[in-house]
Amino acid sequence: MFLTQPVDVARQLSAAAGYETEALDRVDRLRLSEDLLRTNLSGFGSLRVVFGSNLTNHAEAIEAARKELQTMTGGAESRDDALSRLASRLPFPANKDVDDLVSGLQALSNHLESHTDRALSESALVREATRALSDIGASLWTDVFPTIERVHLAGMSMIESPLLDFVATIAATTPVDIHLYLRSGTGPLLTRRLESRLDPLDLPVRIEQHGQTTTSPPTVPVAELTASTRREETRIAMALVAGLLDEGTSPSDIIVVARDADTYERPLSHAADIYGHELSVWTQLPLTQTLPYKLLISTVRLLDAESVDAQTLCEPLLFGWTSPKDAETSPISYDAVTGARREFADEPPQSLTAWTETLGDSSFPQLTQLVEWARQCPESPSADEVRDVLLPLLDSHRETVLTDAPVHDSKAFSEIARTARALTRTETLVDELATKYREWVAREHTSASWGSLVELADAIATVRPGRREHANASAIDVLDATDTWLRKAPYVIAMGLVDGEWPQPTDGVFPAPLRDVVVAGDTPDAQTLGIQESWMSERERDHFDDAVTTATELLVCTRFETDLEGARYERSPYLSALDPIQIGHEETQNLLSQECLLPPSIRHIVEGSTGV
Repeated sequence: MFLTQPVDVARQLSAAAGYETEALDRVDRLRLSEDLLRTNLSGFGSLRVVFGSNLTNHAEAIEAARKELQTMTGGAESRDDALSRLASRLPFPANKDVDDLVSGLQALSNHLESHTDRALSESALVREATRALSDIGASLWTDVFPTIERVHLAGMSMIESPLLDFVATIAATTPVDIHLYLRSGTGPLLTRRLESRLDPLDLPVRIEQHGQTTTSPPTVPVAELTASTRREETRIAMALVAGLLDEGTSPSDIIVVARDADTYERPLSHAADIYGHELSVWTQLPLTQTLPYKLLISTVRLLDAESVDAQTLCEPLLFGWTSPKDAETSPISYDAVTGARREFADEPPQSLTAWTETLGDSSFPQLTQLVEWARQCPESPSADEVRDVLLPLLDSHRETVLTDAPVHDSKAFSEIARTARALTRTETLVDELATKYREWVAREHTSASWGSLVELADAIATVRPGRREHANASAIDVLDATDTWLRKAPYVIAMGLVDGEWPQPTDGVFPAPLRDVVVAGDTPDAQTLGIQESWMSERERDHFDDAVTTATELLVCTRFETDLEGARYERSPYLSALDPIQIGHEETQNLLSQECLLPPSIRHIVEGSTGV
């Protein structure tokens, strides 16, 4: 069995055929787009009609719109024509906005292609492989994948036209069978759309839907508890955990789920402290908010500055700078850094050489060490010098700061574990940063300077990674709904079951009237277009069904009625299909009491499953 991604299959086919195999990543594409959008190149006028005169302020939204257009049409002329016909039937101003968007995005794509020697995106690489297969035929596939007899595409929750063209071409030109596996929520809609596009071609493609359908009853008992506020809801969840643990349940048998775990991390952590629980919140590490990243950026800013003020000089020490050249050094205390900033606050900005004289025999040896170290760093670093300067800095941080951190309790351990993850990620970032920096300097996209690294580091660090991380797997797991796919646990507490949060509203850059028409697929033109994931309300159902099917003994759903501003939230429509046991106010208050008394209906289920 060969486990891989479609774009990697495409790369291997294109490489064997001598076609393009390298694509711009998102960072490069955004930078190039911003450069072009600052100009008056032809075709950008229609984008200004939609986004306003300063297009660079909307580069992210324009990139999102470009992706939506590629998903719909995949660059195929016939689908471009279908989109144009659909737009002409929309009401004003949606019809005009679609025309302006498409015209401007096509112009931008043409200008991007003329300014790079690589494919614009991974979707473009998939199109390259499709063209290679069409041109060369089955021999290309058998040369690259001689033993592959079946292709499984799992977890489909949207229809990308470039990917579907690729799949159809594989089916039409090679001897392999293809199985498409759909999700429970989006499955019915995607099945209809896939059948309308693939059936006329009479291709050996099998479509299967996995998971319970939207009308299937849950396979485990379901209970519902209502809180007045989100804060009370988090206390209810943690009290439930306490009650389950008191009944002998293992922490590893309990999962807390939210549509967006980031929203619940802080209030859940406060509630967990009340009940003495340790949480492991599976969220994407906010790298730019971590100590190692702040150390890295503050140091780079110091190295870039021609005239250094006291704030810039002291900031690396504030984030734990220690000399990479002195193994015996120790980090300066926060109070000492604050004292240094006060002592030198009136000093004018000056060069590092001048700071050496200013510091003299001051009582802050670490500050003197920092200045001497910075003076020895190159002013216009190469990519290799970026690594040579920054990686030892992070190594020193690990040895002198992280390893000496006191571990008083599980909360302190979690914080240290988080910093350790951030340190590893920041080290990886330095390698990525140096590679990208070398490319940009070679292409004269930026100058060889420390200052060029700050913006580039932020662009790379803020790309949300596909993998989610957690600090301590022995604690109570708090998961985002997207992380429950194919997981199982006896007890699942699903939080935030209010309309507007679960499900969340659909979203996109293209006008809503077009999105609705494309998703509905009621016309031949609409049926030919791909569907962006965020356009479908059914995608929210995928996430909810994943959470529901994770529970093997009991599912408890919680919701709140008002937010901090007093706005009311309605019950999620997803709860109606579950027909949950309603836990009343008195039983909820007993749960919130010091004894954490489980409601009788829940306790009966737990005792039955544990054999108590």
